[in-house]
Amino acid sequence: MRKIPLLFLIVALVSLWVDDIRADQFMGGFSYQYTTSAKTIPQGAWMLRSHSRATSISIGSSSITNVTLASSLNYGALKNLELELTSILYQDVNNPVGSIAGSSNKPDGGYFRWKYGNIPLFNLITFGILGSLRSSMGDYADVYLEPYYSEAYAAEIDYLFSYFHDKNYPDQALQIHYNLGYINYNDSEDIFSSTDAIKANLALSYPLPFRKVYFDFILESHGLFFRQYRDGYKSSYSIEDYAYLTSSLVWKITPSWRLMGGIDFLVYQGEEMTNPSSLPRAYRDTNYPSYRVSYKLSWLPFIKQRPKRRIRLVEEESVTVMEPMPGEKLGIGQQYDWKGFLQNEFDYVQENLRKIREERKKLEEQQKEEAKKKTG
Repeated sequence: MRKIPLLFLIVALVSLWVDDIRADQFMGGFSYQYTTSAKTIPQGAWMLRSHSRATSISIGSSSITNVTLASSLNYGALKNLELELTSILYQDVNNPVGSIAGSSNKPDGGYFRWKYGNIPLFNLITFGILGSLRSSMGDYADVYLEPYYSEAYAAEIDYLFSYFHDKNYPDQALQIHYNLGYINYNDSEDIFSSTDAIKANLALSYPLPFRKVYFDFILESHGLFFRQYRDGYKSSYSIEDYAYLTSSLVWKITPSWRLMGGIDFLVYQGEEMTNPSSLPRAYRDTNYPSYRVSYKLSWLPFIKQRPKRRIRLVEEESVTVMEPMPGEKLGIGQQYDWKGFLQNEFDYVQENLRKIREERKKLEEQQKEEAKKKTG
């Protein structure tokens, strides 16, 4: 447990030297739309994800669309450590007004994330820590209809708590995940006078088997709540508190491929705090869209591991049978086929028992013939 404070200190210090962190931007690894699990991907495994998020709003006769595309690559560096690179490839607010006209970033920015997880707490909850570092590559930092972020150095750290109703087969039972994070945007000369915020995410996942097609239903809530603001913050587009409720469905296409689609519904927006002079009055009251649609396509290549062999005595004969590896080492969402394993082992044992019975029957017949010859 001594590693946790040390890791927190290292990230908190290093983060101050990396440019621009933005909340809730396309998490990779074992995550949902906005909430991430405290578990890491298996050591030595890679996960590739593509992301998209889009929305459309109407103000008077104008229609504004906001589209973002991203991709992420995760690597299981150690048993408890996962590394992630995420690139926001495209960020575009189409047909806006005022000075935000043409605010298109290609690319928008890149993230480096690490997750230190798989830490058991009281044999009930899995704990983890997530750190994020962002490098801004776009021409625009403060984007209309998107959560606030600055061009200054910033730091973010999240604490992850996960509950798995079935630890051996977490993908086949209820899961609950809670993330609590802190962001300091460092957008003032004094870091203690900078804008900072608290981030809170909660997700519930429940499997919905339908014949031979498997789905997960996900319900999430996520929000950003500002603790204090820098001087001059009223020139920003979106710096109010907000909370969204997200409903998603995950299609488990194969053990390695997953497709997630969801809809965000705005359930809370804080009191209007900003008044950018570049925006017409009608646009100033709309800081966050009332809904957003998003999707994630993930691929975790199957991790091939040779099953262990063990020797079992059956009817005084040594029989070699296969022993499955733990389910969590087989890849994302892949569980060991216990039914097939037991059936194969049963057939194998039955076949050996049949051979043993035949040999014993032959031996008994030979003994009877020899006895007849002696008595004859």
